[in-house]
Amino acid sequence: RIPQQLRVGVAMGQDQILHHKLDIDDAARVIVALAHMTVQMKFSGATREQVDHTLRSLMQGYLQTV
Repeated sequence: RIPQQLRVGVAMGQDQILHHKLDIDDAARVIVALAHMTVQMKFSGATREQVDHTLRSLMQGYLQTV
């Protein structure tokens, strides 16, 4: 279940910067998944630059496929 605050935050961004076809609940799930992935990368010894590059690449790819 997606926390309501996260869902509202994504919905606010949808009006300003996100593609109108982006599903709000799916986007919120992706954000939660990226948070878990970030922690896993840090625990496995990834540098800040590696984490940043990975997150930016994944988000750009996700947003461009909508």
